[in-house]
Amino acid sequence: MKKLSPAKAGIYAALTFWALTTLYPFVWVILNSFRERGLIRKDSFSIPLPGNGFTLGNYDKAMEQCLKRRARDSSGDDTGLDGLEALARKRRKPDASNQRKGS
Repeated sequence: MKKLSPAKAGIYAALTFWALTTLYPFVWVILNSFRERGLIRKDSFSIPLPGNGFTLGNYDKAMEQCLKRRARDSSGDDTGLDGLEALARKRRKPDASNQRKGS
């Protein structure tokens, strides 16, 4: 086995540090995407666990907004999202009736 020279060890250490500081923000954003909205500011560096701030609600909300935008901007072509659109419509119906009752 070859001996690692101090110069190579320094290069590896610098590259490892650079890789960690480059990749960590991506990991941090992904972890925070699974966190409840109020907990992001409160405790953004802990790992979200089920029952302790973990949620898929952010992705649910993002999907609903994408489907709403797609439905609004759609020119009538179907691209295989029929099941998701039906689910989004089903979820929107109670919200629309609640808004009418409150008016």
